[in-house]
Amino acid sequence: MENMQISWYIIRLSKMPLLEIAWRVWEKAKKLSDKIRNFRSPDIFFMPEKSIFSLSKHAEPEYLNKYFFQNRQKHLSIADSALENNFSAFGINIAFDKDIDWHIDPVTKKKWPQKFWGDIDYRDKNLGGVKFVWEINRLYFLFSLAVAYRLTKEKKYADKLIHLVKSWSKGNPYPS
Repeated sequence: MENMQISWYIIRLSKMPLLEIAWRVWEKAKKLSDKIRNFRSPDIFFMPEKSIFSLSKHAEPEYLNKYFFQNRQKHLSIADSALENNFSAFGINIAFDKDIDWHIDPVTKKKWPQKFWGDIDYRDKNLGGVKFVWEINRLYFLFSLAVAYRLTKEKKYADKLIHLVKSWSKGNPYPS
């Protein structure tokens, strides 16, 4: 670490209340704990009784049409776009090729590092802003795909949802 960085941290710490310092140490400890623990999620794709589709029995199409009629077309539109790997973030349309690179900034076309979330310097301006990358990685479109599948019973929506979850999981492996 350079002397300027160390002095910046010292000045910054001197301006912080003691409770904020304690909170920041606690947050850093949580990140470290999250990074080193051995986490493995179950593969729900081979456990149909526990899959996300078992939840859909509580969302009958009649209910969705009745209570979400105004948003129905919006969800179908988002789902149809997702079928073509076209997404939207902050009002900007983003199109990906066949395979989605979950770490590419669609605006700057620069790739963010594929590493543990707590180790990413999101203030690194050389890569652009991380907000577009993280917005796509929030997977907001999965809900629309699920709604579209439930309303239309068209398998293409369910298939795309599963494909995107698998693609995202493969592209974002949990540190081991």
